[in-house]
Amino acid sequence: MIYIGIPAHNEEHTIGVLLWKIRKVMAEFGRDFEILVLDDASTDGTAEVLERYTRVLPLTVIRSEVRLGHGRATERLLREASERTEYPKRDVVVTLQGDFTEDPGSLVEMVKAIEGGADLVAGRVEPDALPRARRLSRRLATLLLRRAIRKAPVSDPLCGFRAYRIVVVRKALREIEGGALTRDGWAANLELLALLAPHARRIEESSVEVRFAHRQRETRFRPFQAFRDLLSLRKVAWPAVVLLLTLAGGTLGAAELMAQDAERSPWSAPIESSVAPVPFGPGERMEYQVKLGPLAVGEGHMEVHGVESVRGERTYHISMGLNGGIPLARVNNLYQSWLDLDQLTSRRFIQDQNEVRYERFRHFEFYPEERRWERADVDEEGELPTDLPLDDISFVYYVRSLPLEVGETYTLDRYFQESGNPVVVKVVRRDTVEVPAGTFNTIVVEPVIQTRGIFGEGGEAEIHFSDDEHRFLVQMKSSVPVVGSLSLHLAEVRRGDNLRSFDPDEVAASLLP
Repeated sequence: MIYIGIPAHNEEHTIGVLLWKIRKVMAEFGRDFEILVLDDASTDGTAEVLERYTRVLPLTVIRSEVRLGHGRATERLLREASERTEYPKRDVVVTLQGDFTEDPGSLVEMVKAIEGGADLVAGRVEPDALPRARRLSRRLATLLLRRAIRKAPVSDPLCGFRAYRIVVVRKALREIEGGALTRDGWAANLELLALLAPHARRIEESSVEVRFAHRQRETRFRPFQAFRDLLSLRKVAWPAVVLLLTLAGGTLGAAELMAQDAERSPWSAPIESSVAPVPFGPGERMEYQVKLGPLAVGEGHMEVHGVESVRGERTYHISMGLNGGIPLARVNNLYQSWLDLDQLTSRRFIQDQNEVRYERFRHFEFYPEERRWERADVDEEGELPTDLPLDDISFVYYVRSLPLEVGETYTLDRYFQESGNPVVVKVVRRDTVEVPAGTFNTIVVEPVIQTRGIFGEGGEAEIHFSDDEHRFLVQMKSSVPVVGSLSLHLAEVRRGDNLRSFDPDEVAASLLP
């Protein structure tokens, strides 16, 4: 059995795709596995994302109501794996981060090394993948480690992506009363290696691929705190000169990483001058009653979570979720999109569908300037037919921003897959509809994307937008294969904080062909 331990604190944007990638990796690897995630007092949507995946993965979520920090969270996961295993000499526990910067595919070679006789396999990030100052910091920390732990031939002691034979973990933890790890972050990775290395007969290294662009939050590395922790580590006599050099290198490395995060920050440039005047903004949330024919069968939502950075570009993080159904025909879908503030271009799209017996997960990263896309969940890439791509959900928000004059037809070649173009949007009439949230005057549109799905040809989709400055999606009806007539009815709405006043004519002038 392979236990995969992941400490997670506020990782709602990455933990889902990480879990799905692990599922794919392990399905191809052909080994039995269990995923253990410690939700370390997250205050965002991490718990909700994890709950969804407990239904489809061999996943156990351990919730801590108080913040443990990386070190103690990792130790708790190791103890959990040690208690669960029936074969500690054979079974393996792997630890990695929840921010998806480390490629889960790297665990395959680690586990193979354990199966080949190693007791501890340390991940090694190749120097070229790190910022210059971070490389210096790692090199100096390695000198410290070699002086302190001569039995650990490890060139990257700061990397926490590792595999352990569980009997080694069990022996080390058995010797220590109470908590074993007292430090956090980098220091915890060093401390853990110091504790386990003496019990490992053979230690090996394995290359780890990292992609820092996948991290959807700022780095949590704090140099002075980290090196205070390093200084106070028990059983380690740090040479003062080398420690000072490491402190300097680590500070530079952190400064460089923080500068990179600042460049990616959504607030690094004035907002007003570089934002399209759209009718929605951060904080907006619409909740729906979902009906199958005349029957209320579930609930849904559409939400603008906030402004987030994707590779230095400011985006709205938006989502649409549907959950419900009837016995033997359940639907639990979540779509997420990251829509550029200025050009209203999709930068990322995550599609997580669970419909009756059909499951589909896709994570697209869009590079409009290069007119290409790549999948983060599988090794696949392709060409974008446009440098202004939109996905299924961002298209709805884009259409909300158009003038929508009755009788107009918009023909748009902006769907990210060529087979879905052109997208035709017909503005057919004005109407008045009554929904649980109240009575609304609406503008009715008929969108058609040349693909399967709720907006596909033959679905006869009809969307009612509120005929005001908000353009709320009040009602949507569509014919869905197998399921039948599906409709959403607005039950509750919360207005967002628009970054600019809505001006559909300006949007049309700047973005329509």
